[in-house]
Amino acid sequence: MALVDSQDRHALEDVAREPRPLADAHNAGGPAAAIGAFSAGYLEHGGRAEWLTHFLADVMPCEGGGDDEPQPWWLFGDYSGSGYVSPAQFDAGSWATASAATGRTDPHNGYDVGANVGWWSAHIEHPGGTGGWPTCWWRGVVPP
Repeated sequence: MALVDSQDRHALEDVAREPRPLADAHNAGGPAAAIGAFSAGYLEHGGRAEWLTHFLADVMPCEGGGDDEPQPWWLFGDYSGSGYVSPAQFDAGSWATASAATGRTDPHNGYDVGANVGWWSAHIEHPGGTGGWPTCWWRGVVPP
């Protein structure tokens, strides 16, 4: 997995400030479009703004396989073989709960994944607990 240095972290913060609700990373635009779509879904469905950079720089690369080929997390590829849903690695029941609340159901769509991460993180006790991302939340620069 690629480590995110301070310059990369600032670039992610810049992209996250102006999210665009694009369908997914398969649209023209690559990682910037995918991160914009994820960010828009996340913020529009209750995700805490102060946690967004941590999700982008640390949690999602940890859960979804990094930032490098063959399948960086922002491609929102097929994770069904892992037993989990989306690069955010939702348990199927947790994904179903979040999807029912947000109306966003496509694990291959950056906006939908962001929406469900945002909603879920706002409705569990703590994102670093067993109901969230108990390993990956504690990587990198953890927000208060």
